[in-house]
Amino acid sequence: MTNDLADVHLAMQVMFVFWVLLVLRIIRATFARGSVGLPAALVLTMSFLYGGCFVYAVPGYTHLRPGGHWYLGKYDITEWLIVKATFASLLGLLGFAIGVGAFRKLASAQSARQIRGARMPRDYELAVLTVLGTFALVSYAGNYLRISFPMSAALFEAGRNLGVVVIGLGAWMAFRDGRSRRLWVVLAAMVPAYYVLLFGFASYGFLFGITLLSFWMAQISDWSRKPLLVRAAWSVGIIWLLLTGFVGWFSFRDEIRLVIWQNGSGNLLDVLVMAVSQTELFSLWNFQALDLVNIRLNLGLFIGRMIEQHALFPELQQWGATLVILPLVLVPRVLWPGKPARGGSDFMSEHTGLILSDSATFGSGTVFEFYINFGYVGVFVGFIAFGMILAWLDRTAFRHLREGRLMSFAKVYVIGIVALDPLLRPFFIVNGAVFAWIIMGMLDFALMRWLRGLRQRRAREDRADPLRKQVQ
Repeated sequence: MTNDLADVHLAMQVMFVFWVLLVLRIIRATFARGSVGLPAALVLTMSFLYGGCFVYAVPGYTHLRPGGHWYLGKYDITEWLIVKATFASLLGLLGFAIGVGAFRKLASAQSARQIRGARMPRDYELAVLTVLGTFALVSYAGNYLRISFPMSAALFEAGRNLGVVVIGLGAWMAFRDGRSRRLWVVLAAMVPAYYVLLFGFASYGFLFGITLLSFWMAQISDWSRKPLLVRAAWSVGIIWLLLTGFVGWFSFRDEIRLVIWQNGSGNLLDVLVMAVSQTELFSLWNFQALDLVNIRLNLGLFIGRMIEQHALFPELQQWGATLVILPLVLVPRVLWPGKPARGGSDFMSEHTGLILSDSATFGSGTVFEFYINFGYVGVFVGFIAFGMILAWLDRTAFRHLREGRLMSFAKVYVIGIVALDPLLRPFFIVNGAVFAWIIMGMLDFALMRWLRGLRQRRAREDRADPLRKQVQ
């Protein structure tokens, strides 16, 4: 048993090294060619949500040890199934690296951060921020108030993604014009904090923060110019702080939610101060803390159970059945009663054999979906195609941003953001992308009408008062 566990640790350590090298290569290659950070955001988010499996790289750790967390025991999964699940995820990351062109020779080109970008008329740029920002605020309010109507989920999802666009654009224009970016930094921190407090550490707020961070590194900061050791030290420090915060949040989330959601005794500030003061710094040798990471960042557990279930019941293999329906995302449910429903646990239960709560949402993600169709080959080839598509969106958005075509940038960038959630099935990625394209087209049309009316009104005022134009 000891030798077997040592082999598990060695396999996980080797895969961890390859994982880190692939992430660094993807980020470096895409940034060098001109990027708005979409591939970087995908691999960083994927590393966090899939990365719980690497607790098994720590010598001596196993969830099956005496005193291990009961929640992990109920999955009835062995360490070697975790190794298989991690290998499938690593294979997907390798395919993604090939798809984005991470291994192609990098041409010597001007850094994307050195390209200040074209300036469009000031009224156009302000109008873009106003229209997109208003739609984002309305979407956040509607989501918070739980307002529901036909297509409300699609509208609010596109709107909250536009929050990323507005903050990123605002910071980029301030950087381009040599102005302070403090306002945008504050806004960038407020949204993730809001989601963490209300919905959890691994909620949409995390995706929001990682997407903005990736855009910032690709377009605004001088991150790539810093010495390698400095970048490595900062990266390790940030990851360590994230894990410390994650374990602290998970340890005290029930008390925090009791105050926020159920008006429990005490106030939020006191609970937060208590949580911070009692949170221990993250340590690889604190196996209870590793259990908490393993519980929440547990996609590897589900993928491992799915691999085992498919080995026992080969008839579960889908052979592309869940992928060929992707072009049918716009078919209304009234005409397609069996249309896949977002959320729920039926799909996950079918392929893992686990009995899951219907009241919770269990995201299976792209690794899971590609595997149930064509196994390891499906994961590898699927992520190559996925990487090619996301790289095209990334380069197109970068080109629009550099040329000052802000609405065109926003349209492509929002579609790219939809694809960044590793918990979404491909059907819902395509569904969200299609609706984002439709909504952005409508906003673009409304913006152009508004600007045309504004310019016509100014022209009439200038004709009526020729001196006004001379004064201006």
